[in-house]
Amino acid sequence: MKNHLFVLISLMSSIVVINGYQCYSCQLSDNCNDPFNSKGITIVNATENERCWKSKISGTVVRSVIAVDVCKQGENSCIDTSSIGVDAATCCCNSDLCNNVRSLRYDSIMLILFLTISFIYYSC
Repeated sequence: MKNHLFVLISLMSSIVVINGYQCYSCQLSDNCNDPFNSKGITIVNATENERCWKSKISGTVVRSVIAVDVCKQGENSCIDTSSIGVDAATCCCNSDLCNNVRSLRYDSIMLILFLTISFIYYSC
């Protein structure tokens, strides 16, 4: 019985990934900058080959979807760069509306942790 419950939880978690997720999409608007205000902001669907994306260059923020292979820093992470006095931060993430915050939450890590704990608990 315990093993069946673990398999069911795992399958339910997979369904979320298969169905995809949504991302905010905006640029050059007051609501798009930090602090973020989602009122009037477009929401787009990400495909399996896309991730939610947020880029901030010299205080100007762009939020959208981007091809997964462009996320050089990895999923659910950010990279900060500075060149010729221009500061930039780029973040990629893969959960619903995750490109809404200043820094990314680690929902995937929490899911893996939950599944691991469930597996250990139900294996004993």
